[in-house]
Amino acid sequence: IAFEYVSQIAVQIIEDQRIGASYIEKSTRYVNFGNKIKNHYLYSDVPEISKSKFKNEFKKWNEFAFDAYNKHLVTATNYFSKKYPIESFVDEKLKRAHLRALRAKAFDTIRTFLPTTVITNLGAHYSGQAAENTINKLLSSPFAEARLLGKMAYEELFKISPNFLQNINFRHG
Repeated sequence: IAFEYVSQIAVQIIEDQRIGASYIEKSTRYVNFGNKIKNHYLYSDVPEISKSKFKNEFKKWNEFAFDAYNKHLVTATNYFSKKYPIESFVDEKLKRAHLRALRAKAFDTIRTFLPTTVITNLGAHYSGQAAENTINKLLSSPFAEARLLGKMAYEELFKISPNFLQNINFRHG
């Protein structure tokens, strides 16, 4: 299953089970998460909050966290460039590799600025039992995003292999 544009909160619920499942996730270590799409940072507008009296404060804190992330990405990159300089006589391939390594070190250092609402993509490969377990867990979550993901995953997997999903929406499931 590919879960796209989901919050870290949902990712943690999905990845809570390791037996019978394997995951690959867009990495905060190697990818810049500080971009905006349509003037909006990549964070989830959690329905429980965005429909409450705290929506403005929620937006303010997310914007603040992403602004800090972007500011300190530059700071960290500059710091690591000075700490780990590369000789000018090194060829271009090594210079590009060095720059990628510096950026990865900077991303790894500053990813603590990212809020749990940051949006990511996650691929999950399941055994039948693990898929059932994860979908049941998502459907029973107190978070609306997780329940929606559970419903969507169930609908898509049911099209392919309904027999593997016998214990979902079942009185003993």
